[in-house]
Order: sequence, then C-alpha cells, then structure tokens
Amino acid sequence: MFELKNKTYEELIERRGALAAQVDDQDADLGEIEREIRAINEELERRKAEKADSDAQAAKRAELRKLVAGGAGETRRQTGAEERKPKELKEIRSSAAYAEAWANDVKRGDGRYTETRAILSENADAGNIGSGDSTVPVPTYIEERIEAIFENNKLLNRIHKTFVKANLKVPFVRSADPAQTHAEGDDMPAEEKITFGEVSLILESFLKKWIDISDTVLLLRGEEFMRFIMDEFENKIEAGLVADVIEAVVDAPETSTATAIGVPVYPISAITLDTIVNALALITDDEAKPSLVMNRGTYAAFKAVQYNAGYAVDVFEGLEIDFSAKLPSIADADEDDVLVIAGDVYAVQANLPDGAGVKFIVDPYTLATENKVRVTGKLPRSVKITKPGRLVKITKAEAE
Repeated sequence: MFELKNKTYEELIERRGALAAQVDDQDADLGEIEREIRAINEELERRKAEKADSDAQAAKRAELRKLVAGGAGETRRQTGAEERKPKELKEIRSSAAYAEAWANDVKRGDGRYTETRAILSENADAGNIGSGDSTVPVPTYIEERIEAIFENNKLLNRIHKTFVKANLKVPFVRSADPAQTHAEGDDMPAEEKITFGEVSLILESFLKKWIDISDTVLLLRGEEFMRFIMDEFENKIEAGLVADVIEAVVDAPETSTATAIGVPVYPISAITLDTIVNALALITDDEAKPSLVMNRGTYAAFKAVQYNAGYAVDVFEGLEIDFSAKLPSIADADEDDVLVIAGDVYAVQANLPDGAGVKFIVDPYTLATENKVRVTGKLPRSVKITKPGRLVKITKAEAE
C-alpha cells in the first residue's frame, strides 16, 4: 500500500491520478485500486479539515487584533452585511467549492443539481439561477475547455460563433437588382427589387457523445473527476463539431431558398491545374477569405497533377487547407459526392444557446455488470450557413 502520512498533498494527488489511469488495464487489481483511492481521499479530507480549522483560527486571531487596533481596545461585532458580501456568478463558477458541488451533482445523475443550486442560492448576485432557473451553469474550467476546442482547431476557429439563448433567425438577401447610376436631372430609376430569405438556427438536436469508464473513476473528486471526463470527451466533441460544419455545407441546396442559403457546385471528372481557381471564381462575396477543406487522398491527387506538370503552378497558392475524412477522396467518391469545400467558412454559423458548456448524464446501470459507468455529454448547438456568396462545392462528375 502506498504510504500516505509522509507524502505531500501534491504527491497524493499525483498518486491518485496514476491510479485512475490504471483502471482500464486488463491486469489491474480493481479492488486494490479502489481501496487505495479511498484511503487517499480520506487522508486528503483529513488534511483539508485540519487546514480549514487552522486557517479559521488564524483568521479569527487576525480579526480580533484588527478590531482591537481599530476600536481603541474595544471589540465590536460585525453586521451581517460586513460579514457576508454576495459573490458574482463568474466568481462562484470559478471556485473550487462550485466545481466540487457540480461534479458531485453530475455523478449523482438525478439532474437536480442540489449541491450546485445551494451554492448559487446563497449568493444574491448570482440571480435566481439557484432557485428557479432550469439551467445550472457549468464551472468556468469546463467552458474554457470547450472554448479551447474552437480556438485550437483551425476549421472551427474560422467559423462564425454566437451564444444567443433564444432561437436565432438570420435574414439574408436571396436576390437584388444591381445598383444604378443616376445622373442629375434624369428621371429616378425604378425602385430596386430585393428578395430576402431567413435562416433559423433552431435547437433541433444536441451534439451527443458518450464514453464508458470504470466505476472506480467515480471515486475521483470534484474538478479532478471532471477533468478526467473532459480529457475523454474533447476529441469526440471536436470531431462532432467539425462534422456539423461539413454537413451544413454538403447538405446545402445549390440555389438559395426562402429558408436556406445555396452553395454553387463545380463538378469535375478529373483534377486539373485550374480546378481550384475556377471553383473559387464562383464566389460572389468580395469580403470572402477563401480556404479549402478536403480529404488527404484528394490533396495527394492535386499534388500529383502539380508534380506531373513540373510544378508549373501551385494549385493551393495562398490558401489554408483543412483535412477531413468526412469528405471522400476523389478515388473513392461516387458521382455528385462533395470532394472539396472551397471558400470562406465564416459563412457557417454555430450558435451555442447555453454557451460553451456541456450537459453530462451519468448512467451507472447500463454497464453495471461490467463494473463500468456510461457518461453522456450533450452540447446544445445549431450549425447552418448564414452568409451567401462565400462558398462553393467541388463535386465529382460522371467520368468522361
């Protein structure tokens, strides 16, 4: 057994993390791991209690000295307002106590968030979230992890992100007469005709992913438990969001309708040196900042054409390229499959009505016979194209 009393707090935390990493090993002694984690948790709680008592005594002594010094030798009792200043919601969500309570509520799995709501209810500046609101905000470190996904993934970093609570409706111009020159003294030109459409970013589904973990992981506490879960979820969430962006473009109609923005199609039967530039010529928005999304196999086919032409031209000159297996390679694609998304992906908008937060559900029953727990994470989002004239799809045409 790992010696506890002579270890530092940091060494205990490190040991507990190492044990958690062992639980999925086939040869792991789960009983021994569980006993050791429980022992470490008890030792940590004992030390926390001792420290809290020591800190409280020290604070009391300091307060008494301050009262005596400021009151000419007379102690005085603080009023309720002086004793307790309500915290703002951001401060609460950043606290270790909130992270611990939120993790305990997630593990409990009943969806009531009793401990978390109790902390929120104690602080007037947190609003009425603790007492009535059905949405309990996640700790700030969870939100920061989701925001980091958008920042670190090149494709997701370039799309348009919003955090509007209600269903979001974005108008767009379907068609409009061109501007006309009006010379002084001439008759006024006919009134311009503009036809509008409207894209609705309505929450129709959740980005839903799950992982199966050893039930021993539930022994981890607070932020440490949730960081373990987020380590497992991050790649799944990132892949799901990238798929959302690609599907929004692939599924877009070729011409705009009253409720959807169209994306023109540039079909090819074979790759040529001018495929990309000809496709980008279909973009009509001068503000567009083009990039490319394609399968690595398609990229290799483009480079082969470039090589066979003696590198006469760089077919990707000045363009960022994102790779995705969600798009087929040209060798494996069927007729009309989208090979390349070209243009400015800022045309795609992702609205996250609950902010960069994930809802977690812990299910200890489905896999109980395997000593595992299923954790499901749900990210509310809606992803659609909201800016016309910025994208084009290069598709596979029938072979000549």
